Amino acid sequence: MRQLIVTLLWSCLTYQVGWGQASLYISSGGNVQMSGASSLTLSNAKLVNEGQFSGGTGGTVYLVGNASNADASLDGMGTTTFQHLTVDKTANAARVYSTVQVNGSLTLQSGGVELSSGDISFGSTGMLMNETETNRVFGTGGALLATANLNAPTAVNPANLGMEITSAANLGSTQVKRAHSAFSIAAPSFFRSFEVTPANNTSLDAT
Repeated sequence: MRQLIVTLLWSCLTYQVGWGQASLYISSGGNVQMSGASSLTLSNAKLVNEGQFSGGTGGTVYLVGNASNADASLDGMGTTTFQHLTVDKTANAARVYSTVQVNGSLTLQSGGVELSSGDISFGSTGMLMNETETNRVFGTGGALLATANLNAPTAVNPANLGMEITSAANLGSTQVKRAHSAFSIAAPSFFRSFEVTPANNTSLDAT
């Protein structure tokens, strides 16, 4: 395969182009941080991070185009933290191979996200936006994670993952994990499940 490598700004950052495939590669030891309300658009391209990537306090990364799931993906063993991540693909989904953090919003404008072998963590501030029946997060290789401090919550939906929690008790710091494989108890369920882990799990009487 022929490949073109162009160094952009830092020696740790390269843009690689092959036949029908492109990637923005951050090498081990590299540190890339977006500044202010800047934006980075990856059109039919991968972000492969072996170092450090940060979306800063207001940066937005856009995944666009019509490439296959594998050719429009997030990968690498480094630490990847987005402020805002927007998927706006005219065909196919974006694929996640490594665990990433979204501190602001993950917006599904068009096209979905397939969790192949990595999680998306929203922490206590991130939010899933604009998910629909056709533009959704799916895949059995990872999960969506959110943390919320729930004190006598009323219909609180952490990170907008699709589960509302109500209780007169204080659950404290609570992790919600959303996965996308079917349970087979009495009969197979639909492809979504929630696991809730509160700091206080006594006399909750929660719905």
